[in-house]
Amino acid sequence: MDADGNRKDQPDAPRMIDIVATALNQPAASVGNGIGYFDPQARLSLSSLQDMLDWLYAQRMIKMRMEATSLVDQRVAIIAK
Repeated sequence: MDADGNRKDQPDAPRMIDIVATALNQPAASVGNGIGYFDPQARLSLSSLQDMLDWLYAQRMIKMRMEATSLVDQRVAIIAK
């Protein structure tokens, strides 16, 4: 991601997408659009996790509302600020 939060693929991204697409027998465009963002330092965003949990609950995909902070052991996780 760039400083504005927009997707910014590295130069070798198309090659890597092709490898994954071939392995999954899927179109490269579908694989490329489905790749999420991974923090380079493996930091976890509790607010993003909470957004996902709230969405899953709203869609009735989980039965009870959960707090992200109760699911993450913050003694070992690296939390994004």
